[in-house]
Amino acid sequence: PLEDAATVPVHLSDGEIFTIPSFRLENDFGPSGLGAMERLQIVGVGMPGLPEEILFDTDEQAKVLEEEEDRFSEEDDDDEDFEELMESDGLPPLKMKCLADGLSLESINDKSKSLGEGSKLAFQVAATHDMGNKIINGGNVRIRFRYRGPSPTPGIEIWRKREIALKVVRVK
Repeated sequence: PLEDAATVPVHLSDGEIFTIPSFRLENDFGPSGLGAMERLQIVGVGMPGLPEEILFDTDEQAKVLEEEEDRFSEEDDDDEDFEELMESDGLPPLKMKCLADGLSLESINDKSKSLGEGSKLAFQVAATHDMGNKIINGGNVRIRFRYRGPSPTPGIEIWRKREIALKVVRVK
């Protein structure tokens, strides 16, 4: 298991896309075995120019907005997408994407899966051609997992979070 507040180094050059090795996301159903997740948000936090960016959301309306804003795609050629990104001015120096193929509330809450059979998840970090001049806060970026289950009181949502820290190290 990946502990909360784990730090993952990301060695990135200007104009490069880095894919963080994939890992599995699983739900701990708690001692009663009844714990189910009702919503999951995966948020990129601390990227230069963007205090927070939602990378994935199980909410259907949020998914539609995310797909419209998405500039990268697994099906497209990453080199072509990145060339377009590099030609654009005024973009943040780092852009992050969540690769969550098949991740849904149904897959997260599937009790028939054994430990180690959870949904695979990976992230891509892309740097613009002048990233090195714009990195602030020492290249510290976080991936925040915000999630909630059913509430005992209608109308009250209790959110929990886990974070993974990324340390973006510029490689020349």
